Amino acid sequence: MVWGKKKGVDDLIEKLKTNTTTDTLLILGNRTFTDAEAKPFAKALAENTSLKELLCGGHELSAESAKAFSDALAVNSTLKRLSFGGKNFGDSGACSLLGEWRNSGFGTLG
Repeated sequence: MVWGKKKGVDDLIEKLKTNTTTDTLLILGNRTFTDAEAKPFAKALAENTSLKELLCGGHELSAESAKAFSDALAVNSTLKRLSFGGKNFGDSGACSLLGEWRNSGFGTLG
């Protein structure tokens, strides 16, 4: 890669945990965001009270990761917009993401 080694999302997880994110968080393709990172990210998202928009589309995450995000969204009432999944996300990923979701204040899923 032209800019060096891809960076993960550990720093973003820490920002979620400490509520020091801006209103919008965009995870670009120059970061790795894998299933192994998605679970701790989702756990931190569940407890976050500052983030309103999460844009992490384009990362190939599994239905299992989508389920972890679904569980987080069930308790997070601050997030209003989410872009999630990649080209292979499919119906099983979408069903997993929406399965336990009860966030009535949620506005947009992309």
